[in-house]
Amino acid sequence: MGLVTKIVEPSAPLLDRALSVAARIAANAPLAVQAVKKPSRQISHLSEADAQQLMELYWGVLRDSADRLEGRQGFAEKRQPLYRGR
Repeated sequence: MGLVTKIVEPSAPLLDRALSVAARIAANAPLAVQAVKKPSRQISHLSEADAQQLMELYWGVLRDSADRLEGRQGFAEKRQPLYRGR
């Protein structure tokens, strides 16, 4: 499922690693972060087809968002996008 991407050695500062990952997540478009978090809590009881359908609904909402357009424009202009949660 890709839930584990890094194993931290027992002697390594776990909190530093966790805060680093959290900062990377927080730098993303707020609507996209919400669209990943919310369904991840909602789809565990759904069939694969129903879960896919729910995710497509979320994608449909995000597809036309100002943040998505800003993300694409920022990428094209080689700059950090300025997300506004819209």
